[in-house]
Order: sequence, then C-alpha cells, then structure tokens
Amino acid sequence: MIGIEVDSKLFPVIQVINHGGKTDEGYHHLFRELEVVMQRGDKFVVLTEARGDVFPSATQRKLVTDWFPKVAAPMRRTSLGCAMVMNSAMQRGAITALNWVFRPGVPMAAFEEREPALAWCHERLVAAGVAIPPHVARALRAA
Repeated sequence: MIGIEVDSKLFPVIQVINHGGKTDEGYHHLFRELEVVMQRGDKFVVLTEARGDVFPSATQRKLVTDWFPKVAAPMRRTSLGCAMVMNSAMQRGAITALNWVFRPGVPMAAFEEREPALAWCHERLVAAGVAIPPHVARALRAA
C-alpha cells in the first residue's frame, strides 16, 4: 500500500501509517480524518508509524504548516499527543529537536519501536482519565 493510512478501530488511539506515499493527497486524507476525530470532541492520542524513506516533500511540509494553525484550538482540546515510530535516528532526532526549539500544540515523542510508543500513548490516556475500551486495552497490553 502506498500513501497514508488512518485507522481509528482502536479509538482513542488513532493509528496513522505512512507507507511512503509521495502524493499530497495522502496528507489531505490524513487532515480530513483527523478533523472528523476532533469534531467528535473526545480525547485521543495518535500513534504514527513512518518507516523507511517517508520524509515529506517541501510541498507536503507546507501543507502541514498551513493546516495546523487552522486546527490548533480543537487539537489542543482533544489531542493528548502524538507518538511517532521511526526507524531513522535522524528523523527521531529531528522530532526531539523540534520539541526543544518549538513547542508544538500537543506533546510529541519519537520512538524506534512500536511497543514503547504504545506504552507512551497508554500513559497519556490514563493520565487524562480517558476510558479505554476493553479491545483497546487488550491491544495495548499485547504490545
């Protein structure tokens, strides 16, 4: 599969998988899906997996920087953070540096493996008092 996949079957964990799609449409799809989630008003976390060569193009980075201010307020109200799984040390370092230099509207953390990222997501949900459905709790424990 090429592109960006958004899966909310484990809500309040929204899973985003970047399969290395190089088209802008993948980002528009991601934005639409996240806007739907934010409109619900329920708290959530995002688990993003970006493995391999998934650096966004300059155009895609601009799409993100243009979109985020439009949704900053609902994002702050509903999003408890974003855990990003990346196998590139350079990508993880960039996220860490971003958090030092510019505080995003929601907490962000970069991980090399999925399991600690899921643990981080779980901690964020528990700390906020979000009810975790049994099927989601099982998936989090399995990781």
